[in-house]
Amino acid sequence: MNRPHWLTSIALFLPLVSAVQAAELATVTMPERHRAFFKNYCVDCHNSETKDGNLQLDDIAFSLDTVEKAERWQKILNQLNSGSMPPKDAKRPDNREKTEFLDDLAHSLAKARKSLSDVGGVITMRRLNRREYKNSIRDLLGIELDVSDLPDDRGVGGFDTVGASLFMSSDQFEQYHALGRRALNEAFARSSLSTDIHARQRQSEHRETEELAKRVVRGTYSGYYLGGFKQGLAWRNSDRSKPPSEFGLTDEVEVDYRIQAFEKYGPSYAAYLSNPLSDTGSLLTSYSVADEVIALPPDTPSDWDKTVRKPVPTGTYRLKMRIGAISPKSGKRHFVEMGTRTSNVEFAFLRSFEITGTVAQPQILEITVSVAADGPRSFVFREKRARLPDDEIFLNAIKQNGVIPDPELWIDWVEWDGPLPTPAGEDAMFRIVGAEANETTESARKIIERFTSLAFRGQEPEADFIDRLVRLFESSRQTGRSFEESLKVSLSTVLASPGFLYLSEAHSQSERRELTLMELASRLSYFLWSAPPDNELLTLARNGDLRNPDRLSQQVNRMIASEKSRDFVTGFTHQWLGMDRLDFFQFNTKLYPRFDESTKAAAKAEVFATVEHLLRNKGSLSSLLKSDFIVTNGLLANYYEIEGVTGDHFRPVSLSASSPRGGLLGMAAILAIGSNGETTSPVERGAWVLRKLLNDAPPPAPPNVPQISRLEGQLLTTRERLAAHQEEAQCASCHRKIDPIGFGLENFNAVGSWRTEDRYVKPGIGNKEWTIDPAGAFHNGPSFKSYFELRDLIAAREDDFAHGFSEALIEYALGRPYSFSDEDLAMRLVARAKTQNFSMQEFFQALVASPEFHR
Repeated sequence: MNRPHWLTSIALFLPLVSAVQAAELATVTMPERHRAFFKNYCVDCHNSETKDGNLQLDDIAFSLDTVEKAERWQKILNQLNSGSMPPKDAKRPDNREKTEFLDDLAHSLAKARKSLSDVGGVITMRRLNRREYKNSIRDLLGIELDVSDLPDDRGVGGFDTVGASLFMSSDQFEQYHALGRRALNEAFARSSLSTDIHARQRQSEHRETEELAKRVVRGTYSGYYLGGFKQGLAWRNSDRSKPPSEFGLTDEVEVDYRIQAFEKYGPSYAAYLSNPLSDTGSLLTSYSVADEVIALPPDTPSDWDKTVRKPVPTGTYRLKMRIGAISPKSGKRHFVEMGTRTSNVEFAFLRSFEITGTVAQPQILEITVSVAADGPRSFVFREKRARLPDDEIFLNAIKQNGVIPDPELWIDWVEWDGPLPTPAGEDAMFRIVGAEANETTESARKIIERFTSLAFRGQEPEADFIDRLVRLFESSRQTGRSFEESLKVSLSTVLASPGFLYLSEAHSQSERRELTLMELASRLSYFLWSAPPDNELLTLARNGDLRNPDRLSQQVNRMIASEKSRDFVTGFTHQWLGMDRLDFFQFNTKLYPRFDESTKAAAKAEVFATVEHLLRNKGSLSSLLKSDFIVTNGLLANYYEIEGVTGDHFRPVSLSASSPRGGLLGMAAILAIGSNGETTSPVERGAWVLRKLLNDAPPPAPPNVPQISRLEGQLLTTRERLAAHQEEAQCASCHRKIDPIGFGLENFNAVGSWRTEDRYVKPGIGNKEWTIDPAGAFHNGPSFKSYFELRDLIAAREDDFAHGFSEALIEYALGRPYSFSDEDLAMRLVARAKTQNFSMQEFFQALVASPEFHR
């Protein structure tokens, strides 16, 4: 098969990384006091004469300034961790002495790995990551492109902006070309340039909900449940000389099932039909009796609706519904979940809404959605719920009342309207193509030049590149394709070219230079917006004003204030705090029915909204350690049992002095990542605090460590179970630092709710309950009696937190791993921010103003 012309014209680039000389590296050394350890326990066998195991230790260098030396020390660590050395018949250190040695060695090796991998500030050639690519297409073409098939681009333990982890293959180039073509197809279809009259025609549909809802419920009840029940009963009451198939059922198994299904579920459907409100609207019920669907053609709101409908064009649509709570009760909150439905996925959660209207005084819920050519067109609304069919609420209601809980939400009508007109000045394709009135090759050249300049973010393309694109256009025209289709051939090639997919920056030691102003504009915009520079930024670059310190500072403020900075907040914060762990496991909604998809989404949003609030309002970074407020919405406030907060928008809410909330340690999302979805993990939580808040990451767990799973089935408290970590020196060296912090957070359960007691249940063995004891002490540091005292001690270490934040920010912004050569820059960021009470904005201003950001 011939490869496409666009691919053969693109050169693939390998990362260019210069070696850093050992003499330039920060030297890591083992403390000299440990020579006595070798003398007492090692050199009798591992000396210049014996060299047992071909290892000599009487001359070992304590500096770890080369890979070879570090590897030698790593072998020593592995042997000691395994317990095989010193031999059992030889003199062995006691646990305390061995723990101290292993602690120093593990930390020294961690520092050495960081030092020896230092790239000396050199940035590997950087491709747009998936988030940046999506946003770049959005800003260029005005559409939201589904990029879920692209690689995640997340390196191990790093950010998705680090060039060394942003690989590229020929298959990916083909993928980018196909995505570019899809994006162009949709952009042209949405544009006022489209010659398809249907594509520009605005449509709408209003539907009173009760008729279809009752038809679906009645049909399911009468046809499936009641019908199956009657068929099964008829066979049972017969002389059974005929098989069940003669009565419409497969066999006796189905007879039993259909009778039991009617007895279990039938009353719930009958209760729906007998509810007077079902005559005036649809009722949202807890468990699948009825949902409400707004379907854009060709989809229909139900399989019971067999209407054949012509597909609506792509574009932006407005969905509306009139909704209210049926019987508002004191203290009862009502929420509706919205998701999409496709042939493959019954419900893909999008967001939730708090319903404050009533049947007497309904509210109008209005949502804007973007509909792509191959995207979902059915939008489902259902009562907020846990995702287990055997949820205890459901089973208890069936057991007590014979029916599911009463419906709590009523929908009067639904409607959709669109595609909505593109606001003036926002028609991306008209901006690029519309000025050319005729369909000549010369017009095509001008369009290609204009498009390429925008796609390359102000970097002017080479004349030869434009010539080749024009030849592609001409070749396409010669095959009989239209002017528009031929343009797409050339423009999609631009979207798969290095000029679009890669950031233009110096990327090798020999090229270390100051960024051009256009390059600086791109670095700044992809840092703060994860998107290309806008016209204002590019104009400042063209005029030579962007390097002016005052102008640059003003741009940082402007960009942070922009809604587009939300992409930075979510992308950076999610990776910085390790929030991807939230998606590693399913939370047990039988144990925690309130922590459903809506609550989990709100908990994640709280973290982002808090960082965004501090960043935009010049708040202190230290507020992430402890604060007297939280940033929340009605749903999450209800979960936290904070009264007086309603609505879907996040905003600051003051806390009482006794509240455990306020700061990262009180956030449900942060606490949940320190669990496995069922039980808390003091180890995960303690290690997270050390890594993210105290900037004192513990070394990786050694191999061959004893597993506490050997205690499975024993009725022990969490403290008793984790005490096993202290039994072996190779474990104790880290866990004496980790575990006390994790125990201090045990008053929060696996989903971040406050508790004072815990229990361990083992079926067939029994259960154990205990009062939580959060007291502990930092290793070689202060003690604490409660979570509140622990939080205060952590909050007092704001300098350490600020330094760790600076390290993360530098790595994310500059697109390369943070290393020792960046220490001075990090210290400057912390020092400047500290003069302004650690204002979060000051970190950004200091970084963007630094010489390192400009080269």
